Amino acid sequence: MEWITIDDKQKFYIFKFDDGNTHLGTVFPNSWYIIARWKGKVKLKNTETGYIVPSISEWKISKCFK
Repeated sequence: MEWITIDDKQKFYIFKFDDGNTHLGTVFPNSWYIIARWKGKVKLKNTETGYIVPSISEWKISKCFK
């Protein structure tokens, strides 16, 4: 099975920075789109810079309600 592409403009933020993703909290604005899902993981795209996080556990993110 492969990544399933998501086309949704709901914004998310990362609340758990670990496993090599600690730099994301200081380098990029904490606002992301989910662009793909696979086996409990998500691929994220930063809403402002376009930077891609290739894989992070989905439980480490939460919806933005702004």
